[in-house]
Amino acid sequence: MDQAVDQTLSTRPCDSCGVQTYEANLECHNCKHKWEACAVSGYPTMEHEKLVTKSNGYDVVAIRDMWNTWVDTFRECPVTGGPASAKY
Repeated sequence: MDQAVDQTLSTRPCDSCGVQTYEANLECHNCKHKWEACAVSGYPTMEHEKLVTKSNGYDVVAIRDMWNTWVDTFRECPVTGGPASAKY
């Protein structure tokens, strides 16, 4: 292994139990708390950054910043392909 490369995964504290868990986990390995996946990145949507919007009749869950970046670039919903707008 290349010792110059960091051999650890990025972590964040679980919203429920506070234990450090891999930042992209959709379920805490300690308490089993679950988060919904962001429609753009696949990362968990924390309550303070979560966006739920309707697109072609579907509820689409995303991280607000990721959603806005996607929509500003592509002008469409990443799930349905329908028209979408940024949510600030």
